Amino acid sequence: MLMLYEYDHTIRRIYTDGRKLSDDPDISWMGTSVGHWENDNTLVVDTTGVDERTWLDEEGHPRSVNAKIQERYERRDQYNMHVTVTVDDPKAFAANV
Repeated sequence: MLMLYEYDHTIRRIYTDGRKLSDDPDISWMGTSVGHWENDNTLVVDTTGVDERTWLDEEGHPRSVNAKIQERYERRDQYNMHVTVTVDDPKAFAANV
């Protein structure tokens, strides 16, 4: 699966072929992402190996190269999608916010 970002024309690859995330991922701008479907309406994407030059958001919140990121894209109905992002990074975050 490819995600195409309008900003900066970035392309992100999400592997959905059943592979597992590497314990020693290659570090890159978008990291390594592996996705799988839960039920018929939720895509779960796990990502590791994201370069430290990138931020979590437009406000500039940092994260370390050891961050584990999980995104859940849930289609609620024909017109609505709910997205949840969880970042596990003890180096950058000490508590849930």
